[in-house]
Amino acid sequence: MKNNRVQVEVYADLKHFIGESKEWLIANESKDNLIVGLLNSLSKKTIECKKPLLINILNGEDVKGLVIQTPPNFILLSHMDEESIKELANFLIQNSFKLPGARGPVEVVKIFSDYWKKYSGCEFEVIYSHKIYELLEVTPPKPVVGQLQLANQADFSVVRKWLEWFYEQTLGGHDQQLYDVEETAHRKIRNKELYLWEVEGIPVSMAGIVGSTENGIRISNVFTPDDQRGKGYGSNCVAALANKMINSNFSKCFLYADEKNDTSNIIYKRIGFKAIGEATSVRYY
Repeated sequence: MKNNRVQVEVYADLKHFIGESKEWLIANESKDNLIVGLLNSLSKKTIECKKPLLINILNGEDVKGLVIQTPPNFILLSHMDEESIKELANFLIQNSFKLPGARGPVEVVKIFSDYWKKYSGCEFEVIYSHKIYELLEVTPPKPVVGQLQLANQADFSVVRKWLEWFYEQTLGGHDQQLYDVEETAHRKIRNKELYLWEVEGIPVSMAGIVGSTENGIRISNVFTPDDQRGKGYGSNCVAALANKMINSNFSKCFLYADEKNDTSNIIYKRIGFKAIGEATSVRYY
């Protein structure tokens, strides 16, 4: 007789976890690209974490959802139904897990946080919400002077400064302390994950790549300093990087944008990004 009870399974081995979840990862690479990309980054060791929390939500042999945490970061939740969410919250409480917060699809995080509050007694607050975008073909923006260049070690001081400003503006001081900006700058340059839009050799805008999936990759760390905004540099930087990815090993690009930033959302849509979902992050206290 088939077991229809939802179960929570923790994995100690990353390779085993990915192998058990492979079909789910391929089927959900777009709407859950953040969690799929994080697993790929951990597997390739472009992101280091000695002891990630790896959880499968199962119904028999069917994967209902995935959960990852790279301490001390927020727990990352995939799409899953309410029965799975409730079982997950119960399991974490029963096993004395302490969570700083949760990140994932809006409805999933909301339901999970309601259960977490009920079981743990903690309160929670939404710290930021994002639109999730997918791009299959680039719509070129109005061209401007300059060109896309891969950031190298000579660009470290600029990259470090811009990443610090990027985290200040996007995280609003909430979990900014989780990021070692200097280490992040070195790692992203070393892994060839950051690109600059340069005008006569001077960097004026930045965009990065991270978290590849089976067919796509996420564009991140999009930043233009205040004195260079409104000139089309950011649009051309993102469009050129997305086009570079589409013309290389990927058929799609993903991107997360602050839903409150109307200017960014308009720009991304003009380039060809289509909204495919919403994500949120909440802090527990």
